[in-house]
Parts: sequence; structure tokens; C-alpha cells
Amino acid sequence: MLKGLGRTLILAVFITLLTTPLFTHGNDLDELLVMYLPGMSMDDASYVATLLNTTDYGVAELNPTPPYDYILFMYGILTGEIYTYDKIPFNESHVLFQGVPHPWVEMVDQDWLNATWGNVSLINIPMINPSNHSNALNPLYNAMVRTLKPFIAIVGVNESIEWVELNTSLRVIVENEKVKILLDSYNITLSITQSAKASNEVRVSVNQTIGVEPGDYYVKFYLLSKNDTHITIFFPGTISSAGWLSTPLGEVTGTLPLWFLYQEWFSDRLDGEALKWWFNESLTAFEKVLNTTLSRSNLHVHLIYHPYFTLAEKMSGQLNSTELRTMVCNSVARMISGFSARKPSALIILLNPFQIIGEPSISPPGVRLMPGVYNVTGNLTNLYEYLSSVGGINYTLINNGAEQYFVVNTPELEGVGNGLVFYTPRALLAGQNTGSIKASNLAHYLFMMSTNYNPSIGILIDLLNLKNSVISGLNATIDELKLRVTELNSTLTNLREELSTCQSVNANLSTRILVVEEELKRAEELRNQAYIFITTGLVGLIIIAAGLSLIVGRAIFSRQKP
Repeated sequence: MLKGLGRTLILAVFITLLTTPLFTHGNDLDELLVMYLPGMSMDDASYVATLLNTTDYGVAELNPTPPYDYILFMYGILTGEIYTYDKIPFNESHVLFQGVPHPWVEMVDQDWLNATWGNVSLINIPMINPSNHSNALNPLYNAMVRTLKPFIAIVGVNESIEWVELNTSLRVIVENEKVKILLDSYNITLSITQSAKASNEVRVSVNQTIGVEPGDYYVKFYLLSKNDTHITIFFPGTISSAGWLSTPLGEVTGTLPLWFLYQEWFSDRLDGEALKWWFNESLTAFEKVLNTTLSRSNLHVHLIYHPYFTLAEKMSGQLNSTELRTMVCNSVARMISGFSARKPSALIILLNPFQIIGEPSISPPGVRLMPGVYNVTGNLTNLYEYLSSVGGINYTLINNGAEQYFVVNTPELEGVGNGLVFYTPRALLAGQNTGSIKASNLAHYLFMMSTNYNPSIGILIDLLNLKNSVISGLNATIDELKLRVTELNSTLTNLREELSTCQSVNANLSTRILVVEEELKRAEELRNQAYIFITTGLVGLIIIAAGLSLIVGRAIFSRQKP
């Protein structure tokens, strides 16, 4: 109930603040595009501006807010729950809640989300159920059953292996220096040349298999090595062309080896050239997803989650990080250019909530749940002693039932630096203090823009009334329970009084029993004494009788003598 009340309060705040926008803009405003780019640096933003061939842009700092986690920040933007400590991100598709992994979509009230953000195009947001939204896509939604997983296979020339997910044999033949891959059950052939390395792309229409749902899957292969007897090929993975987009958006065709299909297990088996090919294929596919969605959307505000800067950082151990980041910048700039060509008066915002600048330099007592948040275990005295010895830590202690959390509000101690907001045109923040922008203000701005173009206040008020109705029902239930508790307390009081009376009677009876027992004891003693007296008297009588008998006998005997 508290969660519902919190969200209702957020709705009310949003509605009342619609007349006080954070950003200023002219009447020529067309659309708003916000791209959430975790890991983007100031150099990356400047390079994107160069590629866009514009100087009409600005950059504002974003003060980090704990916990310092990219997924939780996005969750906070969507739900208003900026300070979240009971949800620990497991990966981009799942979250640990009360120690159990749950899909992100289960952690958000989808009806509330649709009512709040129903007029915003939500692209690649892990918390969204696209079937419950008018204009959204989430490739992670039910991805397990719509995914052909990546693999590396060594296949003998003119031999075959079984592709279990597609329920087909995969044969390899060599003709005129070309490697041909045959998917027998689908009568499909793909060709690879030694120079091109990558095959053509084909559509596989799956009707019924063991491993994936029916649908259209686009596949291609990369040639890793070739000799006279064996061919080594790499399949980069793909997802189905539909099933993870809202119905109005249709489908996205082409091989889609998106970021979450990157598997650590094959990275060591791919050389730098092949791994770079995979990264480029994945980035290009994601760019196609964004362009397709934006071109079909009938909404005016778009929120996009773009994770490729963080992926580039993860792959920096095997590839040149600068080169990968340059590829991401080029892709972002191409996407923005295409969008701006269709919507020349659009406002563009690129957002990164914080920078990773190093390793944590503190280690307070407790279990580290996520950057900036520790579960306090043990004695609080130890924690206070640590804080006083280190000094300079801005922190918060939070009680959550029986648990306590230590929250670090000094980001640099956690190896975290300020984030940034890139915006173009520069007039977007005219007259505003651009020293820092808060996440809550940005969420309010997005909400305001959504209602400005396609009003949904009526929906929100209906939802607010519904929540109030639910709360009223709960309050009535609480009143009934309180009345029942009062009745039970009265019954308990009566029972206690009766018990007290019973205890008093019991005490009286116990006293009387003691008196009776004492009298019984005395009676038994008297009886025993009587037994003794009786026994003693009987013996005396016997002796007397015997004596008398003896005397009488002698007297009679003496008289009878002559």
C-alpha cells in the first residue's frame, strides 16, 4: 500500500508541476529525443557534436545520486523511486529482490507505467512490457524463447552438424573457393568468400522447433578459418523480428545480434578481427532497431536506452577501447542525423548519470550491495568508529525494518564522478542554471513534454481516482479490522476478569484443602495413638485375665483336696 501511495503522490506532484517546466523552449518545438547513454564521456559528447557539424549545443553536469548503478537510475527515472535499496541489479534483464531473481518487467506496475508514460516512446527499456504499451520495444522481453544463441562450430568439409534450436542439419561444402553453408530442413544456402569473411543474410521462417518460438529469424555467418578438411564458422546470434515490439511498430528485419547476446565464453576464441566484426554487427543492428522504431512512431517524445559505451568498456580488454567508442559515437551521430532530418526542430538530449573514475577508496563495515550502498551488519558502534576515523564522508543511515543501510553520498569515494547532459540546440536551457540537473527534474520535464503533445491528464486523473478508491477500500477494511480488534480486546478483558475470579476461588479452595489436609493429618495421628492405646489395653486385659484364671484355678484345686 505504501508503494501505491508513493506513486500516487508522484502523479499528483507531476500534475501540479506541469506549469513550471525545467527547460525553456520556443513555439517551434517539434519533438524531443532523449538518449540514455551510460558511460558517455565529455570527449564522446564533443565528438558527436563534431560529427553532427554543430556548435549549437551545451553540456550540463549531472550530480550523481546513490546507488550509483545505471539500470537503477533508469528505473528511478521511470518510477520516481530514485532511492532504491531493496532491488539489486542482477543483469540488464533481471534484478535480485529479496534474494530471488525476477525479470525487471515484474518490478514495475505496467498499468501505472503505461498511464504515466503512455505518450512517450520507450525504446529498449528493460522494465517495459511492450504488449502493454502503445509505442515501446524491449528486446529483453521473453528473450529466452526468441533467441538463437551465438556459437562457434568446426565442421568438416562436405560434412554436417545438427543445429538443435532450428531442428536442422548444417552442412558445409566448398565450391570455387566459396564456402557454402546449407540449412537442409529449410532449403537455404549461405555463401562466404575468403575475402569478405561474412556470409549473406537470409530469413529463416520457423514454424515449430525445440528451442525457439515460431517466427522469422535472420541469420548470417562469419568465417573464422578454413583449410582443406575443416571450416570454422561463427554465428553471432539473433532474435526474432517480432514479439518484443508494441503492435503498431510491426517488426524489425535483419540479423539482430544485440548486446545481451555477447557471451564471455566465446570472446577468448575469437580473434580481434572477428570480435570487432561482431561488435560492429551488433551496433549496426541496434541502430536499425532505433531508426525503424523512430520512423514508425506517432509520438513526439522518445526515451532510448543505449548501452554500447558500457559494452565497449567491457570489451576493452580484447579490443582498442578508443576505436570502439569512436564506432559508438559514429552510430549515435548517424541516428541523430536521420531523426533530425525528419524532425528539424527536434530537441536532442544525451544523458549519462555518472562517470566511473576509479575504485572505491572506502570500506565501511557491512556487505556492499551495489556502488554506494552497504547493508550494515554487526555493531553500529564499529561503523561510527570507522566514520570518525576516516572523516569527510557524507552519508545516510537508513532503517528498513530490521535491516540498516549505509548510503554513501560522497560519490568520489565510490570511484564515481559527475555525469553529464548534452543538449542541442543550446536554447533548450536558456536562462537556466546549467551547473547541475537533477534526475527528478528531468523526469518531470519528460512527463510535461508528453502531456504537452498528447494530453493524458485525464488518464492520470482516472488512475489517481482509482488509486484513491483502492485506498478508501483499504481504509474501510482497516476500520473494520480495528473494530474487530476492539471487540477482541473487550472479550480478552472479560476473559482476564473471569480468569482473575477463577484464580481467587482457586486460592480459597487451595487454602481450605490445606486446612482439611492438616485436620486429616491430625485425625490420622489420633487414630494411630488410639491403635496404640487399644493394642496396649488389650494386652493388659489378656495378662489380667490370664492372672485371674490362674488364681481361680488354684483356689478350686485347693478346695478339692481331702
